[in-house]
Amino acid sequence: MENKYIKIEYFNDIKPQDFEPYGQIVGLYNEPPLEDLPNLKYYKDNIKLGPFIKDVDEVTLGLLHCKKRKAGEPIVKMEIHPSFTETFIPLHGGEVIFAMAPADDSKEEPDINKLRIFLLDGKLGVSLHRGTWHFPPLPIRDHADMVLIAKGNLSGQSELVDIGYNIFPVF
Repeated sequence: MENKYIKIEYFNDIKPQDFEPYGQIVGLYNEPPLEDLPNLKYYKDNIKLGPFIKDVDEVTLGLLHCKKRKAGEPIVKMEIHPSFTETFIPLHGGEVIFAMAPADDSKEEPDINKLRIFLLDGKLGVSLHRGTWHFPPLPIRDHADMVLIAKGNLSGQSELVDIGYNIFPVF
C-alpha cells in the first residue's frame, strides 16, 4: 500500500465557503441573534440541516466517545453515509483531527487528491453533507466526546471502504 502524507489544516483558519464541499462549520456567529439579552444571545440558524421529510428523515442526538489511536497508525479506510447527514459538536477534550473528502455520487471511493485533514480545536464543530467521505474524529488527547446529530434515512446504507493508501496526518 502506498503511503501518503497530508498536512493538517487548522480549522479556525478555514472560511465557510472553503469548507462548503464537505459541509458547514458549526459555531460561527454569522447572523443577527434571534434573542439578544444583556447576558445571552441566541443564534437560531447556525447550521441548516435541510427540510424534514415525513416518513423518511429521522433525527438522532447521540454522544460520540473517541479514543486516541496509537502514534503513527495510518488511516486506511474512510466511511460514507449517502442517505444521512452527520453533525459533530465538540464537548470534553474536543480537539480532534478530522479527515474528509467531498461527496461524489459517481465514485465508489473517495478522491484522495481532494482529501483534507482538519484540526478542530474544540471551539467549532462540523455538519457534513450527505455522502461526504470521512474518517471518525481522531482525538489529540486521550479521548474526546462529541455530540453527534444524524439526520436523514438512518436505516440507509453506510459504507467503510479501504482507500488503498496509508494516510498519515502531519503538522
